[in-house]
Amino acid sequence: MARPLRIEYEGALYHITARGNEQRNIFLDHADRLKFLSILNESYLKYGILLHCYVLMNNHYHLMLETPRANLSTAMHYINGKYTVYFNRKYKKVGHLFQGRYRSILVDRDAYLLELSRYIHLNPVRAGSVRSPEEYKWSSYRAYIEKGIHCPEWLFRSWIYEQFSLDEDRARTEYKKFIEEGLHQPLRNPIENTYAQVILGTEKFREEIKERLKSLKPQTEVPSIKKLTASSRTLVRIVNLVTKHFGVPKDIMISKGKRLNIPRLIAIYLCRKYTDANLSEISSYFGGMAYSSITQVVRRVEERRKRDRDFDTKIKNIEKDV
Repeated sequence: MARPLRIEYEGALYHITARGNEQRNIFLDHADRLKFLSILNESYLKYGILLHCYVLMNNHYHLMLETPRANLSTAMHYINGKYTVYFNRKYKKVGHLFQGRYRSILVDRDAYLLELSRYIHLNPVRAGSVRSPEEYKWSSYRAYIEKGIHCPEWLFRSWIYEQFSLDEDRARTEYKKFIEEGLHQPLRNPIENTYAQVILGTEKFREEIKERLKSLKPQTEVPSIKKLTASSRTLVRIVNLVTKHFGVPKDIMISKGKRLNIPRLIAIYLCRKYTDANLSEISSYFGGMAYSSITQVVRRVEERRKRDRDFDTKIKNIEKDV
């Protein structure tokens, strides 16, 4: 079985998760968690990694980790390896502590870092461990919202703060509001939008990563990299085809309007049918549509194709070039 693809470059940002083997706990007491945090500090000193946020649960952990030196595999081998040695020695265990290798997802920070930080910091609430995230001691959340609390050198808060304000006090307040909004609404899991199991980002971000991967020929047998490097049907290409077929300006295709716009509906339908783009990306590309609206468009176009032969023929002519 092929190992999961690791994409490494300077300044890359990753969402990292690792779980206990057979869902067993990897932290049995506070001393274990403190030891793991000390290993994070060591990895910062040795490998220069930066943490944007983290949470340590009983049987797994989440890290939002940045690698200024393009050394994810080396740093993670150190972190999980050293903690496993500590755990096995303390509890007189042998063998694997973690369930396989850690999972790493390359993250587009502009599109997903904030939402992922909320997902990570609300993990203890979703698990029923606490009622509010600040009650949980073993995450980075309190270091973000409480003034004067100790913040380790390896916890890099400035990027998230700057998304709210350059004034740290105001940023702290606004970030707390942002997190608490997640307590009063259905919390979407951003990881569900992951592409090819390894990338979480916009279509533009994915295309940039594909360019990086062209030099990684020895790894082309990994299924996920095959999907990434293949000539894909992109949103841009689909919209250009529909634009050419109907002879309408592209801005009419991708901007929302009150009037019925058949070319736009067909473009949305074809993008959903023929590209790997998720609902979030299609929504963003077409001017911020609701996910349910995209689903309705697809259903209505399919229904009309069944009863309207001319309409179906128009779409088939476009599909020949898709």
